[in-house]
Amino acid sequence: MVSVLDGVLTQTPELDGKAEELIIQISSCIQ
Repeated sequence: MVSVLDGVLTQTPELDGKAEELIIQISSCIQ
């Protein structure tokens, strides 16, 4: 799943900030 998000980040650098927040939230849910 992280690899998919990384691919999205590569294609949309302008959304990097929001995507990072989503990744942090998802990681918190997983843990």
